[in-house]
Amino acid sequence: MDERIFTATDVVEFSDDRAKNTKLAQTDDSAVFVWGVKPGQEVPAHIHPDGQDTWIMIQGTLTYYLGNGETEQIEAGQVDVAPKEAVHGTVNETDEDAIFVSIYSDPEIGFEEVDPHADQAQ
Repeated sequence: MDERIFTATDVVEFSDDRAKNTKLAQTDDSAVFVWGVKPGQEVPAHIHPDGQDTWIMIQGTLTYYLGNGETEQIEAGQVDVAPKEAVHGTVNETDEDAIFVSIYSDPEIGFEEVDPHADQAQ
């Protein structure tokens, strides 16, 4: 890994079609992505069966899925931890772009989309 220091707002990419993630770094132990989420875009509710996903909000406000139909607003400066198999995801219900960094505890943590309103163990 050559580069070790990143400025999320400089490296983030946005797409008109969907929330976009850009890989910043990956090792045998973890992976780091920066996400650009435009107004109206969603990262579908999902779980990672094989690891933890930690989000660090850099810019904006997002509605964060907690599972069981629950949501919470997350904003710049907050850190959100989704342990293995915990429901999480987000939608941008504001009129401003949002940016967050996602850190996977293992680069191969899996991805299973789920219904954010279904009863789920947390």
